[in-house]
Amino acid sequence: MATKSEIATKVLQKLTVLEADETKDTDDDTLVQGIYDSVYHILAAEDLVSWGSGDDVPSNAVLPVVGLVARECIEEFTVPAQVAQGLILNEQRYKGMLSMLEHDDYVPEEDEAEYF
Repeated sequence: MATKSEIATKVLQKLTVLEADETKDTDDDTLVQGIYDSVYHILAAEDLVSWGSGDDVPSNAVLPVVGLVARECIEEFTVPAQVAQGLILNEQRYKGMLSMLEHDDYVPEEDEAEYF
């Protein structure tokens, strides 16, 4: 699980705004958490999240959530072109990862129960 603050730290590190041993700026933290809220609502509207907006992000959803929030933060920070391009190109992949997580309860046809 990761809190919104932990997600913000990971986003800033992914954007190369923050080094691993640095402490994030309060303004940057607030900005990224606000963008997280916006991204969360978009993902909720697309049925790609199952946790509440104030809840911790499940461990298996951290990577795609960080990627999607970082993608939305590109214009807010000075980000190397290669990093920005990677985030843009991986946007659909991140959404696909969340979609797969939301459908973990899918039962393949050969495993479905037979009813008599």
